[in-house]
Amino acid sequence: MSKGERSASTNMARRTVLLHSLPTRVSLKDITDSIKGGQIICIFIRGRDPYAQVSFVEESAAQRFIQHAKQFDVYVAGKRVEVVWSDRLFHLSSYVRTKIEGGATRNLTIVNVNPNITEGMIRSDLEHIHNLAVIKVEFKQGDAFIYTNSVHNALFARSCLLSRSFYKGMKIDFFADECAEPLVDGPIGLRAAFPALSRRQPPSSIRNRFQLLSLDGTDDDDEEEEEGGGDIVDAHANGDNNSDGEDGQLRLGPMCLSAMDFVGNKFALLQDA
Repeated sequence: MSKGERSASTNMARRTVLLHSLPTRVSLKDITDSIKGGQIICIFIRGRDPYAQVSFVEESAAQRFIQHAKQFDVYVAGKRVEVVWSDRLFHLSSYVRTKIEGGATRNLTIVNVNPNITEGMIRSDLEHIHNLAVIKVEFKQGDAFIYTNSVHNALFARSCLLSRSFYKGMKIDFFADECAEPLVDGPIGLRAAFPALSRRQPPSSIRNRFQLLSLDGTDDDDEEEEEGGGDIVDAHANGDNNSDGEDGQLRLGPMCLSAMDFVGNKFALLQDA
């Protein structure tokens, strides 16, 4: 096979997968959140009963994603979806292939972006590009990050922005495709749909378990209970049920006093007869 034949074969590789049974109001961001394992050439959502068409740069990445979906499942916006091969082959032109090998992706970054530039301005400057979808625009540490749906449209978008005087002097380049992150054993998309709880609830402000038994609301009783809390645990741990002191007095522990407070009675300590 000649070099040209090998190149044609590579450009016509089976690299497109379809995601069926999507949620009704699905977005391209929902799709990209659920794709891992390889760089993407383009992503589209089609049909009234929506399905997503996702084309990987490498056929091997598409094969791994299909296999992973069969083994672990894929979720989009919290819903399990069906992942199958597309019947059509996606043709990757030699021009786009060369650009990808040189670092092009579907994502653009504007380095040291003018602080007067907003997300709305960027979207407005790119809305005329046919089939280009701006998935998300972020501003971080003085740079702008533009996530789009295809490499070839990102190439055109970059040229368009560079031609505008407002972006003169700014470096516009590509940055990594987040879908190229490696596959990890387990379902894809669940983390994006169900983020972990931020923090555990703080412990109760009631420090003594017998505090709720007191009805008179005085601070003196609470302090007495807190000071004796450790003694109650120690007494049970030692198995000591004798409440007589060395001086022969019968001493009522904090638990007994709290119970007395609960019924509203105030008892004095019993004196030795």
